[in-house]
Amino acid sequence: MFIDPLLIPDALFYCTGTNLQAPIDFTRDPLNFSATEIVLAISNKTGVEGLVRAEKAGIASKASGQFRPYV
Repeated sequence: MFIDPLLIPDALFYCTGTNLQAPIDFTRDPLNFSATEIVLAISNKTGVEGLVRAEKAGIASKASGQFRPYV
């Protein structure tokens, strides 16, 4: 089965995820000629800004406490 990686990228972020806005903006700007679409945002915390930004942009989002923090 062939899966085109340009069609299923995710955004996995840690903590508040405020840095998620840059990739959202880049992939949606037609002047960047990006063939990528962010389809899922995952955070290790609920209610953080990154999930709010993803939802406002129409990107599916999920929070999971199963991720361990980076050491």
